Amino acid sequence: MKPLQKSPIFRILFLGMVFSNAVFISWIGVRYVSNIQKNAKQVRLQANGQMIYISLFTHSMRILGDHSNFKDSKQFFLDHLRASSIREKTSNQYFVYMVTNEILEVPWNFFAASVLPGAEGDFSKDGASSIPTFQSGDNFWSVVADLTLEDSGAPYLVSRNLAEEQLIPQNQTADPPQMDRSLFNEAYVVVIRVGGSAEIIPIDELTWERLNPTGLSNKILHPGDPLGEVAN
Repeated sequence: MKPLQKSPIFRILFLGMVFSNAVFISWIGVRYVSNIQKNAKQVRLQANGQMIYISLFTHSMRILGDHSNFKDSKQFFLDHLRASSIREKTSNQYFVYMVTNEILEVPWNFFAASVLPGAEGDFSKDGASSIPTFQSGDNFWSVVADLTLEDSGAPYLVSRNLAEEQLIPQNQTADPPQMDRSLFNEAYVVVIRVGGSAEIIPIDELTWERLNPTGLSNKILHPGDPLGEVAN
């Protein structure tokens, strides 16, 4: 008995199925790798912001150890460690204060959070001459000003794609927070809160209630000139 001969049409259909399966598997692989890279990026951003907060907290604890009562260390935090809308006009200026006062001992490119080009200078090596290298485009973070130690859970750092001048309590507006994705074109906001927790908020879930659960109305300092002139 002769073996069954496969027609040319059958061979074409078979090869087509093999090819389509290979394409599908490749697509799944690309999506899988893409998701891993995306998640790794989000983890790096959260870790970068949390390191800034931990440095602030560690410095606070050091000051607390140097004083006999909590009131003194609390006042030191209010006077020196938090961002102040009176002392600073931009988040760059705040980070310059943190670095030059040895609260954060990092090079300027640290604040790029591995997603922006980053400044080349290093205050520990080059001193004050390195400060002008740290410009708006080198800074990933906006900072909420005038926080207190009682504001647990409030935003402390927010990714620069949040385009709002201040926090707004949820009961004052039905509009979601606005975003500017010109330098950080991701569909989420990164938030580091007082207490050290970090959160990624997707743009379709971004509300004032989610971003600002404690209902504050504090000013937000955005990236700008390191000497305090707000960038246009």
